[in-house]
Amino acid sequence: MISWMNLNFQNPLSINSMKMIMFHNLMMNILIMIIIFMLIMMKFNLTNKFNYKNNLMNQMMEFMGTIIPIMLIIITMFYSIKLMFYNKEMKLNFINIKIFSNQEFGNYNYQSDKLNFNSYWMMNPKMF
Repeated sequence: MISWMNLNFQNPLSINSMKMIMFHNLMMNILIMIIIFMLIMMKFNLTNKFNYKNNLMNQMMEFMGTIIPIMLIIITMFYSIKLMFYNKEMKLNFINIKIFSNQEFGNYNYQSDKLNFNSYWMMNPKMF
């Protein structure tokens, strides 16, 4: 039974959904590392009593401050492009269903059987 307090994903039923969960975990790890790094930097900035007026030539820190975000963006880009490619290239599907829906209307499209139909909500007078 599904609990409302369960903050996990459902169990993956395909390889693509498992890869999407792994990608989500990677992104959350990167985000948590960035937040922890920023909190540590804020702590050091608030507790530091010195003014660095003469320290204008810190090229290594500027280089690392440029390279680390670029590397994080490149890692994110490669994983997300690979994931989009895997989601597009599913050749072993048994059935493909496209469902477009509004609040009271739905359009179902079974591509393998070339079957299209619409669904509507109907008022049931017994319910009122």
